[in-house]
Amino acid sequence: SKNKNTTITSTKGSTEATFTGKTVNPTITNKGKGETDVDFEAKTVGASLSTKKGAITASFEGKTEDMVINAKKTKKPVDLDIEKTLDGGDLTLGKAADEIVLGGKVKDSFIDLGKDNKPDSVTIDKPKKVEIEFTRFREEDVLILKGQEFTLEEIIDGLIDQFGGITFA
Repeated sequence: SKNKNTTITSTKGSTEATFTGKTVNPTITNKGKGETDVDFEAKTVGASLSTKKGAITASFEGKTEDMVINAKKTKKPVDLDIEKTLDGGDLTLGKAADEIVLGGKVKDSFIDLGKDNKPDSVTIDKPKKVEIEFTRFREEDVLILKGQEFTLEEIIDGLIDQFGGITFA
């Protein structure tokens, strides 16, 4: 089954949803403090997830294209598990300890780790197949490439230079 242009808006309380078929242009907005918990079990195109004060937990089991996450104002964590290709991700995280797992190829994507001093963790399972730019990567944050952890200091020292598709702004 195919899901197209589904919109879910929550002003109070939490949102929990599972999309089993290909999903195109879903918009999930949380205007309050509730948690957003979403699973996409197939290809997802044009997903938009935003929260004002709540946490976001989302998993993407299929190829994911043109995804926008806006959580810049929340003090709750954002946890994303993207199992396959991410093509065109624009992720703006919030003020909590966030966790992103990228299991496949990454193309034309941007991650803003948020205005905070909390430890964010980004795992990239296939770092030779990525085009990704990070902003606000701080000393507390950790980048995990193929199981090996790198801190900001190690990145500045050039220890990930072999992964030319990973850049920092």
